[in-house]
Amino acid sequence: MQEENINEKLIEDFLIRVKNKFEDTKIENLFFSYWVKRQIHLSFSLLLKNIYQALWNLTIIGGIVKRYSYFLVPYILAENPDIKAKDAIRLSKDMMNGYKFKLFLLELTLTPWYLLGFITVGLSDVLYFDAYKECIYSSFY
Repeated sequence: MQEENINEKLIEDFLIRVKNKFEDTKIENLFFSYWVKRQIHLSFSLLLKNIYQALWNLTIIGGIVKRYSYFLVPYILAENPDIKAKDAIRLSKDMMNGYKFKLFLLELTLTPWYLLGFITVGLSDVLYFDAYKECIYSSFY
């Protein structure tokens, strides 16, 4: 009985913190790149990242390492839409220095969710896991 009250209190405190943190977030933030007219630059930057990634994928080990090196590029661009593409890639490499294995372990913990998505033919991904995964990756950033 005591444990149930403690768990309920912890969940209630967590929900209050989440509500307070995202209370001021507006739906208009989804269209930020269109309002600042930076969508072409952002698209070019992500295309350049994907080209670099594809070239590194020609070497098996290099592709795996660079996947984690370039992992933060979309988050950097979201926070700094005016940054140059090569600078975002370089900053991502610098920020991931020493954290690639931690990200690998984080992704390894998500394996059951990927399996659940496979079993449910992607339904759990759409309803829950994609948002959960993005929250985890954003927290990692």
